[in-house]
Amino acid sequence: MGYIHIKPTFDCLIKIEDLEMVLDKNKTYSFLSKNNLLNVIVYPISNNSTNLPFCFMFNETLPFCQKNVEVIVFPDNNYLLTIFPFTIGSPKLFGEKSKQLTFGGETHTLTYSLNSPFNIKLECNKTFCEHSFNKTICSLETKVVNNNLLIYAKIQKELGFIFCNITYENENYNLITLEKVDILEDKNDCILTYKKLNDISHHGEVCKYSKQNYNKISYLVYDNNSPIIVKHKEFIPFAFFEAIKLKNFKLARSYLSQTLSKKLSNAHLKNFFGNFVKVCFPITQEEFYNEIALVYEENKNLNLKKYAKIFKIELESNNKISNVFEQ
Repeated sequence: MGYIHIKPTFDCLIKIEDLEMVLDKNKTYSFLSKNNLLNVIVYPISNNSTNLPFCFMFNETLPFCQKNVEVIVFPDNNYLLTIFPFTIGSPKLFGEKSKQLTFGGETHTLTYSLNSPFNIKLECNKTFCEHSFNKTICSLETKVVNNNLLIYAKIQKELGFIFCNITYENENYNLITLEKVDILEDKNDCILTYKKLNDISHHGEVCKYSKQNYNKISYLVYDNNSPIIVKHKEFIPFAFFEAIKLKNFKLARSYLSQTLSKKLSNAHLKNFFGNFVKVCFPITQEEFYNEIALVYEENKNLNLKKYAKIFKIELESNNKISNVFEQ
């Protein structure tokens, strides 16, 4: 027996066994599960013809490999299922374009469409790959450096670009990067990208890609040249752990008491919490401001279940962190 918490990212109707319920996007709904296996049917409620109904089976004890459902395992038999739309792309033959590119010792054909969602197909005599991003693009440019293909496409009707990096080695394609960036500059010797990280401190990430040897240099900046320092105790755990995740240990230490900061090296902070991918509230019957959940993933490529560890933070009267321990 466990608690299933479902959070859709779109308005939908779900059916679970004999239960039928309309769910609002970005709200979390909790159910008590008495069975080891759940069959869930999801019907989108929208006028978007690319969103399709779908179903999935959830088992508390087995790995999970559904692309549009993220599963996070919380302590005490709690499971958070975040549901994303199941979409179909625009017809690929509509306005299709192609170009020949040479990199990695082979000639490749890149196929794409403009004024439609970002969908690309890259192929050569030995293999092929396809990748997509649910943003409509109005232009697309490419650069080749050694074994690397850089693709950057302007997003239609909004600021930003889709940035993609694919390598070709040992007769195989490997997707290195596929993301939305807020700013992209194509300079004589490099390509610069900037992406807002949308955290409490207002971090941004700048990446510089050399056109000569494809060396990549990345570093953190702040949207307003300095971090937002939070004062309210409810937000301090988020700000502290987000800084740890980005390895901004100087900022993280600003939330520690002097005694604790002197005891802990940067290596201690990094190794104790490990490589977590998300900071969120715990899913419990009672939520406390000084408890936080760190989410870890076992294997991103296999889309296995993620799992959460709960940490408790003790604060001094001045709202500096005096102790952190796992629950």
